[in-house]
Amino acid sequence: MANAMLVVGWWLLPITAYHIVPMLFSALSWRELLPPATRPDVIGVTWIRWIRESINSLLPVANIGGDIASARLAHLRGVPGPQAAASMVVDTTVGVVTQMAFVITGVAVLVLRPSGGATFEVVAGVLIGVGALVAAVAAFVLFQHKNMFERFAKLARSLLPEKWLSQFAGSASDVDDAVVLAYRSGAAFWRANLLRLIGWAAGAGEVWLVTWCLGQSLGGCRQLRLCSHAAILAKVSKTFETS
Repeated sequence: MANAMLVVGWWLLPITAYHIVPMLFSALSWRELLPPATRPDVIGVTWIRWIRESINSLLPVANIGGDIASARLAHLRGVPGPQAAASMVVDTTVGVVTQMAFVITGVAVLVLRPSGGATFEVVAGVLIGVGALVAAVAAFVLFQHKNMFERFAKLARSLLPEKWLSQFAGSASDVDDAVVLAYRSGAAFWRANLLRLIGWAAGAGEVWLVTWCLGQSLGGCRQLRLCSHAAILAKVSKTFETS
């Protein structure tokens, strides 16, 4: 914090405050995946999203501790447990898919503004990373539609006493059903994707604000390229960290 203040001074405050914008769109995206009758209000889901990001960023929880905490907080605010857990799974998938779309947009901008052979080397590397993530996400979505939680429950049943897992086994089946229903929610599911994509784009404004405060303002295309390439690197690094 002290080093950041020395570099950008009091501009650190508006930079930090601006992060609320992309975080708000991410929260609204997740809210669309919750049951309409029990979903928290906008302030509630934004607060939960903030807690989720804070836990994943600051604690050594393999980037999933915040998701578990979010499902628990949503449940405490009236969302049924299976729907709260399912929303986290589908929200994670929506986040990865829309992030890949954002990355591909940045690659397209880079291709349209070539600057030598090095550009195509970067594009090739990014596309390889995106291709690997596409395969992983496709497998994950397929697994979600094949009773993922029930399979985990069966695996746990072979390792732990039955009396510990009797309630969890029933809940696992309910979560699997809720996951499938979330994907089939029609307009709500597509609104979640659109809002999350807007959130990724809003993150480019965060980069612009930082560079502007440092006296190195970037144009719109350069912001998009920088954010999209950073996104794929962050996603790959988090994948290895979780593994």
